[in-house]
Amino acid sequence: MVPNSVMREIEAGPKGDLAKSRLPEIDWAVVPQSFQSSETIIRYGLGRGETDVLSIAYGVSDFTVLLDDFAARNAAKDLGIRYLGTGGLLVTAKRKLIIDSFSNAMNSMIQSGLWISPEILNTLREKAGE
Repeated sequence: MVPNSVMREIEAGPKGDLAKSRLPEIDWAVVPQSFQSSETIIRYGLGRGETDVLSIAYGVSDFTVLLDDFAARNAAKDLGIRYLGTGGLLVTAKRKLIIDSFSNAMNSMIQSGLWISPEILNTLREKAGE
């Protein structure tokens, strides 16, 4: 599920951004049309996209959200919301044989502007078996 606020952030991204060009084509990206952002989440002072993602997941036990923002990840921890970062998502994709190479996929993400510490990158490569 991708909230409208996140769709707008992606659509405003740089020309040539892979997510910007591909997300509208993906049929699993169900966009909730209306929901109320949780006051509990709003108090964390996160960006609109992060607030909306966490608001949708708040109180739903079998929901995992994709978050790379450090403050949003901390909020998710505080609230008991399961989360996964881009790196973790790519590790999972490699383990399930959805992608051939974690390193190639992660390098593409880094070239597109994703920042990840060398220590975390090495840990993720090990988890991916590379």
